[in-house]
Amino acid sequence: MLNEKIIQELRSRHEAGKESGFDRLLLDAAELIESLQSDNIEQYREGYRYGLSAYAWWKDGVQYVGTCGTRLKEALKEIHDD
Repeated sequence: MLNEKIIQELRSRHEAGKESGFDRLLLDAAELIESLQSDNIEQYREGYRYGLSAYAWWKDGVQYVGTCGTRLKEALKEIHDD
């Protein structure tokens, strides 16, 4: 991915009306990459939540994940907070 400083420079050139066609191409590509990465992260989290739920186990009316006694609700909240 392009360095954040480069992206900032391209955006400032765009706002100042001093961008070249190549600048615009780079900026469009960087924005597309950022968008795709964001989508991939959310898809990963969705799959992780599904996997946790699918392999959760019950004890005394509470769902747990793993072997250390972590409750499913706590694990799902931790994923959401990341």
